Amino acid sequence: MKRKDAPTRETYSVRVQPRVIDSLRHLAVDEHQPLSALLEQAIEDLLMKHGRRVPTGDGQVRTKK
Repeated sequence: MKRKDAPTRETYSVRVQPRVIDSLRHLAVDEHQPLSALLEQAIEDLLMKHGRRVPTGDGQVRTKK
């Protein structure tokens, strides 16, 4: 059952080189974070790198520093 306060997530499939996903899995363990959280962080960093706005979900927007 979905929690009322849980953020909405969209499922998206991608193909990733095994060596890359293996490194990400190790990083997730080392950082004590879910793999999906690391991937979302990486995507947000990429968007900011290219000058795209990243909504934070609380009405704010993250932009490149």
